[in-house]
Amino acid sequence: MKFTRHLVPNVFKCLEEENYVMKGENVVQRAKLLFNQQYFGVLVTHHGNYPYPSLVAFSSADDASRIMFATSCNTTKYKNMENDPHVCFFVNNKENVPSDVTTTTTVAAYGKAHLDGNGSNYKIMQRALMERVRTLDEFFRKDTTKFITISVERLQVINNFSNVMEEYFQ
Repeated sequence: MKFTRHLVPNVFKCLEEENYVMKGENVVQRAKLLFNQQYFGVLVTHHGNYPYPSLVAFSSADDASRIMFATSCNTTKYKNMENDPHVCFFVNNKENVPSDVTTTTTVAAYGKAHLDGNGSNYKIMQRALMERVRTLDEFFRKDTTKFITISVERLQVINNFSNVMEEYFQ
């Protein structure tokens, strides 16, 4: 898999503390670190003329190229993905304190949702998700629960309020 990197420089010079600026760090490594730290993220689908956000438990592939979550096939988010598989997935580590402006890291993963239960390492990712969030075990085992895989096409890592780095999966 090939990657290309695009860096949007930090425009807020007052925020450029050495501990928070991503100087040449790998976007995929940063995304994977945050994916490992967080259990829940926000899935954004398309509903009518507006984005439709949903909180989901998730797991991700080691190279951050795939994200898996589960949902009922009776939900609005599932129907949205049936109509338009293009999604965005957000994860961050904010603590809801004033210092978040310089310490929060956010990952936005853009890609396509696959509802068919196929794809690379599908069963491995499904098992990893079920082991990661055991409190949802009953939900995972319902007949109406579907495991959805997002094939990530682009990753954005945003930190220090305005420092944005991107990776494109080709």
